[in-house]
Amino acid sequence: LEHNPLPDTEWEAVRTVLGDDILGALVGVSPVSLRRYAGGERRTPDHVAARLHFVALVNADLAGSYNDLGARRWWGRPRGVLGGLCPSDALEANWDPDRSDTAAKIRALAASLVAAGSAT
Repeated sequence: LEHNPLPDTEWEAVRTVLGDDILGALVGVSPVSLRRYAGGERRTPDHVAARLHFVALVNADLAGSYNDLGARRWWGRPRGVLGGLCPSDALEANWDPDRSDTAAKIRALAASLVAAGSAT
């Protein structure tokens, strides 16, 4: 499942945590387009589905350490690993989760929370 975007199920789950404004900015669509994709009025373009899936995976990693408010704040807090940028600002325009070094750093940063939480 990690490599298979499922926008029909991911939109609502990620919207619930991040809201339309933050999520739209992360995946590169306007809130109006986001609502159309999420509501099934339009098919989600592949590049948007890939970004949505990436954000869903990061949020899944955050869920063990943060509540919804904490996850929203996590995306907006500066991180040393990202050169002092927050994850939402570090993603370049038209980013591709499979080709972006920044996206890989963000994913690793979120995944490190899961590893830290499982240490005994």
